[in-house]
Amino acid sequence: MTVPPIIMAAGAVVSIGADSPSSGAAPLAYTGVQVVGPKILKYLPSDGYYDLVTAWREALTAGEKLDTLVVTGHFWQDLGTLAAYLKAHQRLLKGEAPSLAHLFPPLTDPLIGPGATIGPGVQFGGGVCLGAGVDIGAGATLTNTVVWDRAAIAPKVRLENCLVASGVKVTHSAQGEVMVEDVGRGPGS
Repeated sequence: MTVPPIIMAAGAVVSIGADSPSSGAAPLAYTGVQVVGPKILKYLPSDGYYDLVTAWREALTAGEKLDTLVVTGHFWQDLGTLAAYLKAHQRLLKGEAPSLAHLFPPLTDPLIGPGATIGPGVQFGGGVCLGAGVDIGAGATLTNTVVWDRAAIAPKVRLENCLVASGVKVTHSAQGEVMVEDVGRGPGS
């Protein structure tokens, strides 16, 4: 579920999913943690699925106050889409999360995991992370792409804005794809 932007004023939610011209506040993102009191339960059915955002909106419409806790000074990045996942990697490679630096080896772009092999003539266009044991074939080009452990990219393949899962063999060029199983374009590809 994608939660629309949350607009706050004076420490409370005033709008969900629509700009609030009077607040002048920038929209915030809900990070998935909440503590609720018994009042919110009257906006939820006793059984079955119900959209949490709808319940919040109903509570606001009924005059309920939704308090918030804004945490700042920490690295946070939505990972719910391919673009957001790749953006998180770009931000980490650029050093935008110094508080996390102790968790990673020195970050470079491209980030090349241990045991990775890079064929001759391979080109990296920025935003590239390669896991352990990755094999990149000769003449391949990767831009803004994350390749998990033990995946293989065939020679001359061009990948842009892609995610390649562990162990996957990629034999064709792609843009904006999540590759979770061996990917080819038929015999001889």
